[in-house]
Amino acid sequence: MNRSLKSLISLTSQSVVYGIGFFGRQLVVYLTLPLITNLVPQDDFGIISIVTSFYTVINTLTNVGLPSATFRYYNDDIDVDKRQKVIGTSQALFFFLALILALIIISFAGTTSQLLLGDRRYSLVIQIVALLLVIETMNYYGTILLRLHNRPGAVGIHSLVSVIGQMGLALLFIKFLNWGVIGYWVGFLIGSIIGLILIVWLNRKWIRFDFSATTAKELLTYGIPLIPANFSISLLQLSDRFFLRTHLDLDVVAVYAIGYKVGSLVNLVLAPFRYAWPNFAFSSVSDPNAKKIYRDVITFLILGSLFVSLGTYTFRFELINLLSPESYQDAASVVPWISAAMVLYGLYPVMSLGPKIIKKTTPLAWLSLITTVVNIILLILLVPILGMTGAAVSVFLSYLFLVTANYVIGRRYYYFPLDWKSIALSLGLAVVLGFFVDQIRLLTYKNLMQFVCQFIILLSYPAFLILLKIIPIKDIINILSDQSGEKFIRK
Repeated sequence: MNRSLKSLISLTSQSVVYGIGFFGRQLVVYLTLPLITNLVPQDDFGIISIVTSFYTVINTLTNVGLPSATFRYYNDDIDVDKRQKVIGTSQALFFFLALILALIIISFAGTTSQLLLGDRRYSLVIQIVALLLVIETMNYYGTILLRLHNRPGAVGIHSLVSVIGQMGLALLFIKFLNWGVIGYWVGFLIGSIIGLILIVWLNRKWIRFDFSATTAKELLTYGIPLIPANFSISLLQLSDRFFLRTHLDLDVVAVYAIGYKVGSLVNLVLAPFRYAWPNFAFSSVSDPNAKKIYRDVITFLILGSLFVSLGTYTFRFELINLLSPESYQDAASVVPWISAAMVLYGLYPVMSLGPKIIKKTTPLAWLSLITTVVNIILLILLVPILGMTGAAVSVFLSYLFLVTANYVIGRRYYYFPLDWKSIALSLGLAVVLGFFVDQIRLLTYKNLMQFVCQFIILLSYPAFLILLKIIPIKDIINILSDQSGEKFIRK
């Protein structure tokens, strides 16, 4: 247990450092979001939400699975020349693939605007997003370089500088120049250019132009089957809003977007983990204790994400009030489903690990294509009946199918067990505490006492996990004490 726990603590420490930067970025976003929702009309915010989802999807297509391929092949060999070829080749592929896709989008901007928003007037917005795609792709590649060299602090600094520039300039153009939706995306474009300048400087020692056709073939062979896998996940973030716009209106899309934003707060735990995970996972493959490490990673990832998800559910009404005007209150019905979906999303990188380890990623493509079909069918069935709640339920069920299918298929390629007892106990505990939260809301007035009761219920979750010995607090303390002692001796 101790050896696995040490690896888990190492992963956690990296995730925490990444998390500081990510938390700072999210803090900037959540602080500026109320300003944006009050400065732009509700239907304009709905347009911003749909275009954001479109950008998320096309961004998946630019890397064709290259991030995972880069991490896998970089860690596959310790030879410096081979590693430099991986860096130089993936760098060129990132840029040219993003450029090609951006040119296609610019050429068909009017048609894209019509399909997404039912109006060609927003073609300029689509063109700006296409340019943003190229800049942000290179920013993302720069963060991959930093992650390969274990520099989470630098990743955090870049993330903060970028988001402050993006959100600050977006607000400037919306408020003082009255540019509306266009101002929002122009601000993001200029902020991303500022971030690109910084990322080039941070990576000045590692940027390479050593292109290898052989390495390119290996990277693409590994990465191309991951396109459907990544695309289907991104499509989940677009299709729900697209179906809502088709069956309802942009006001509902805007309310749904706020509920989605609150439900996605669990990403405060999951996003830093996703940054730290690829390099950690592939560098741990040769460890004889690897399977136990992966098992414990899943267990503690579920514990952490369920805690944040429970917190989001507990204070969902308060969070919506902080982020938006009173007209957005209906977003509360979306929060629990989206929050649960994000917990499942956090498990996907680990559950899909098996085929990636043995470099046979084609099964992931088929599973993702099936998931996309399942998602569309669920949206067709549920949105007309349940409205935006139906969209949220569709997202949850789609992620549940994706994660379950990946685990069942993935274990055939690289099997590692799950700690089902700890997972079941932690999930059951979260559900029970969520029930008590609802009872508190029914029995007490909206005052300080209700807030205190909700907070106590939330804190009881980790307390019960420690009492049930699901969290081995004594082992964790001992390992941290030993590590502190070793550092002191070295000094």
